Amino acid sequence: MVLGLSIVFLLARLQKSDRASRVAIPEPSVQEDKSIEYKVGRVIRSSNEPHEVTVIISVDPKYFVRDTMVKLAHQLKQDFADERLLRVEILDDENIADNYVPAGDMYRLFNKAKRGTYVLNRNTRREQIRFSTAHGKPIDEVKIDLSKDG
Repeated sequence: MVLGLSIVFLLARLQKSDRASRVAIPEPSVQEDKSIEYKVGRVIRSSNEPHEVTVIISVDPKYFVRDTMVKLAHQLKQDFADERLLRVEILDDENIADNYVPAGDMYRLFNKAKRGTYVLNRNTRREQIRFSTAHGKPIDEVKIDLSKDG
């Protein structure tokens, strides 16, 4: 019986200390856990060496702000972890991204919907994202170098 009570007191003490440690550790915000929603329209692999993969994606226009674009860049780097040379054309029109053919009038519509470009070269360790915060602004209005030196 004494052994049983000792175990009960020990468990109660562990639960109490566990609760205290949970309170002391801040929980991550919901936004930190959320990934940026994007839709892949096309994936084009160059036939030239070295092979570059170009991905056409669409995202909601509300995402064209600095913090969200940096988060998207990190997500793309993870999502396409096997690609050595990656170029992602970022559009704000899902229909154009889904139906893009690199020729004729479609190219004009593509350029109208294009709001950014993410480039990753794992061979040279260069990584950057450029984007426009609104239609009519330069496509490289915001340039962010994400390369890590050394």
